[in-house]
Amino acid sequence: MDNFFQWFFDGLGTEIVSLIIGAIGGGLAGFHIGKRSKITQTQKAGNRAKQRQESTSENKNSADKKSGKSSSVKQTQVAGDNSEQVQIGGSKNG
Repeated sequence: MDNFFQWFFDGLGTEIVSLIIGAIGGGLAGFHIGKRSKITQTQKAGNRAKQRQESTSENKNSADKKSGKSSSVKQTQVAGDNSEQVQIGGSKNG
């Protein structure tokens, strides 16, 4: 019976260490992927302002093309009275 407990707890310790290493590695990889695929632009202006935002993101990674992943583009503009605002943005798979 002692051999069973020793075998069980030795295996349990190995699983816990593997789980911790896998969680850290997966978290770092996910952070890296998420960080490079987001674009955020913000502009604020007063009255009679002219604002223009352009953003294009291209996925060149072959894994992204196959999986259909695209970048996230967020554009925000705030302006006062009598202002002109233009926003152009998007993403494409290279």
